[in-house]
Amino acid sequence: MTALTKLFRTTTFRLSLTYLALFGAAAAVAIFYIYWNTTVLLTRQLHETIDAELKGLAEQYTDGGLTRLVRTVADRSQTPGNSLYFVADATGRRVAGNLTSISRELLDSLGPVEFEYSRPAEGGIETRLAFANVFRLPGGYRLIVGRDIEDRRELARVIRSAMLWGLGVMALFGIGGGYLVSRNLLARIDAVAATTRTIMEGDLTGRLPVNGSGDELDRLSESLNLMLARIEQLMAGLREVSDNIAHDLKTPLNRLRNRVEAALHEPYGEPAYREALEHTIEEADGLIKTFNALLSIARLEAGAGGDNKESLDVAALVRDTHGDEHFQAMFGDLARRFHQLVEVLAGQREASGGEIRIAGESYHATRAEMRRHKLSCLPEEPLKNACVARMSVADNLAFRDFDRPPLAAGGWWLQHGKFREQAERGIASYQIKTRSPDTPIGELSGGNVQRTVLARELGGEVDVMIAANPCFGLDFAAVAQIHAEIIAVRNRGAAVLLVSEDLDELLELADRIVVIFNGRFVYEAQASESDPLDIGRHMAGHEAPAAAE
Repeated sequence: MTALTKLFRTTTFRLSLTYLALFGAAAAVAIFYIYWNTTVLLTRQLHETIDAELKGLAEQYTDGGLTRLVRTVADRSQTPGNSLYFVADATGRRVAGNLTSISRELLDSLGPVEFEYSRPAEGGIETRLAFANVFRLPGGYRLIVGRDIEDRRELARVIRSAMLWGLGVMALFGIGGGYLVSRNLLARIDAVAATTRTIMEGDLTGRLPVNGSGDELDRLSESLNLMLARIEQLMAGLREVSDNIAHDLKTPLNRLRNRVEAALHEPYGEPAYREALEHTIEEADGLIKTFNALLSIARLEAGAGGDNKESLDVAALVRDTHGDEHFQAMFGDLARRFHQLVEVLAGQREASGGEIRIAGESYHATRAEMRRHKLSCLPEEPLKNACVARMSVADNLAFRDFDRPPLAAGGWWLQHGKFREQAERGIASYQIKTRSPDTPIGELSGGNVQRTVLARELGGEVDVMIAANPCFGLDFAAVAQIHAEIIAVRNRGAAVLLVSEDLDELLELADRIVVIFNGRFVYEAQASESDPLDIGRHMAGHEAPAAAE
């Protein structure tokens, strides 16, 4: 396929031709409409003028008969203008008027008629178009009263010429513009294709080109580059985990082999052999647990948990209905995987099975349900999961209520002034350090991004709050402020579900701690009564799983 063929087959070029055709049709319709209305107006004025002329001549004929009519026509014929007159006797000879000669066919006509006539002009005789009414008078006389309409024919000719030239120029510019835009887009697509081929060949450091224009291709490339960076990070982590697994399995396997070998070579009796076998079985059980954990990781990564799912009532999980504690923390095997649960609760991921209930009602993480249950969410990596980096601080603060008064009129007309007012209040209340409300949120520090999300999520009433690693990677000042805001929400009576990898943070903030292992609750206790070592054993699956009370 040649480069020109590829260019002509691009979607951009086809869209350019489509828009060109639509715009050309619209322009032609508009010009035709103007021409048609102009013609109707001129025709109506023409008929009104001729009718007025006829009315005046009829009055003259009534008052003075044919003689006076002929004299009046002769007088009016001397006046310059577009009016045309002709009075002929029964033989067709001209008696009066400014038409020098007419055809016999015109004399024999009656009523309105359109015809061509000749008149002297600079350089000779010119033929022009006219419209007239033909009347028969007593005695075989004929009266013709009309108007020169050559200007109307010239107008039609000019409009046709303008339409053809306009459409031609439009087509030229449209095709040329489509060619240039398509060539630019095709070059960028080819660059993306070349990068993807490089990545498919194994070079995960490749990134899609970004030209800095900020258009949709740039935004797509930036999103894909973030995805590629994450994939590269995950692959590096996978290699590291594989190395760690190999190292961790090597030691127990060597220990297992040495113990069996020692039992074979030493002259021990039956008790010693039994003890060696028991230790061997214990080591083998440990290896089986390790492999089971790896299989669980694989199932979680693939989103295939099988039938081992339970209904989860978030309100029942995070709220202790028998006491005053309202703050519950979740911790368990592979805590970093719990971000998937948070994504489901926040509406960022569709649940693959099971059921979620809040206050006894089925919950599907829609905006309406979040508003009804007054649920707020502080997801992990807020700039990625709770904000749009290129949009302003004011726009990000308005995400929850941008389509509701006072931020929107009628549910669709956005009041950007109200956006700014709300942003200024949030910036002041949560001490967000930004140049202005119009600054893109992606330019803020991590702590100020999290403060912005706090201002948005905690700006209204909150009954249920979900927080996932809310202080990860933040400085001490930001951590202290965020902890204080979360505690304040708890103290106002809201239920708070905290998912964190920081056990110290959980013990500091939580009222209750729940450990999940292999998808089930295996431990639940008041934070003040929890033993970190006991929590660790349950996290590692060393205690028999039991459903939390």
